[in-house]
Order: sequence, then C-alpha cells, then structure tokens
Amino acid sequence: MSLLHLRAAGTSLLLDTGPPALPRVLHWGSDLGDLDDVTLAEVARVLVAPLTSNTMDAHVPLAVLPEPGGGWAGTPGLALHRDGRMVTTRFGPADVDLTTGVGDDGATSRVVVRATDEVESVGVEVEVELSGSGLLRLRASVTNRGDVPLQVDGVLLALPVPDLAR
Repeated sequence: MSLLHLRAAGTSLLLDTGPPALPRVLHWGSDLGDLDDVTLAEVARVLVAPLTSNTMDAHVPLAVLPEPGGGWAGTPGLALHRDGRMVTTRFGPADVDLTTGVGDDGATSRVVVRATDEVESVGVEVEVELSGSGLLRLRASVTNRGDVPLQVDGVLLALPVPDLAR
C-alpha cells in the first residue's frame, strides 16, 4: 500500500495510491496528527470496511474515479463510447507525483496520478490537491490513446462522505 498523508489547516487527507491504479481516499476530515509510516498503515488497515453477507467476496475500494472494471457496482466515474459501443476501463499501474508549494492560502500539496488502460487505449490523469486552507480539490482529464475517436459523455469524481458530514 502506498500511503500519502496530506495535512493543512486542521484537515488530513489519507490517500492510498497503490495498486490497482487510481487513488482512493481512506480518510478526509479532522487532522490525524503527525503519524509515522507504521501508524498510518494501521489506520489504513482499520478503515477498510468489513465484509458482510450478500456482498462481493472481496472489498471493492472506492477510487476517486470509480471503475466497473474493478468491481465497482455504483455509478461509474467515466462514461465513454467508441465506435458505438460503451468503453469500460480497467486502469493499470499508475505514475504518482507529489508536489508541495505555497499558494495564496498557505502550503499546498498536490498529487497527480497518471494511468492507462492498454486494452481500451484510454489514459487518465487525476489531480488531488489539498490547499493551505484545508480545501480539497479534484480534477481528472481523459486522453484517447487509440486511433478511433473516443466520445467522453461524463467524468464523475467521487469522495467518501459519511452520513454525519457537516
């Protein structure tokens, strides 16, 4: 598991950027404090929801760009068509870049994840940014890597927001 812990203005964002490919938000909320790698791994482990009856045999994590090809049964993050057929992606290993800088509202951390579905010839770049004021921003862009035109009908980014969120 490749964990990134971003902190700003009393807010923590714990991202899992490891396989399968696209980042997953494990925690987005109150600051978890200054945690070492071992403690972060434990926090990530206990945040995985338990399996219950009448569900998949394995936990299907919610990526910021959910994919039916990865077992996600909810609304897909990408609605794509090529040559009159629906394109269902399954992105492979990703490149992850973390940069920090100073913006108008203080220190900003930005994670950029680039992944490709070689079978469907589709690339994606997902940006996750935590501003110095604690504001979380997401953005995604889709690239056609094939010779046949790709129609992008929708891009829907997802964040795990609990029922008790204010």
